[in-house]
Amino acid sequence: MGFVVVVVFISALILMCLKRRKDRYYLVKAITFALIASVIANISLYHNYTQSLVPGLYDGISISNVVAYRFFPDHSWSTELFKRRYNQSIVVSVILLIFSIGLYLMERFKGKKI
Repeated sequence: MGFVVVVVFISALILMCLKRRKDRYYLVKAITFALIASVIANISLYHNYTQSLVPGLYDGISISNVVAYRFFPDHSWSTELFKRRYNQSIVVSVILLIFSIGLYLMERFKGKKI
């Protein structure tokens, strides 16, 4: 949860700074930062999920990296929880990608007749 708050905060700061500079694609750039952070989280959650599937790798189930640790409570770890969070991160990444492309196209063709 902490990772999500940090990403939203930094995205908001990027948005404010770029808007103040009157950057043409300020919203697209802020969403792109959130997309990159989402992909990094997605890779970390995938790694954690696949490591939980390997029997005997660890003594019990554990979290395999620092980024993934920010997405789970300190108790009730399970392979199903890891898979559910990984699937949720895929959905968020795809939504951000579609939103980013849509915003870019809207900004690109703003004022032009199609």
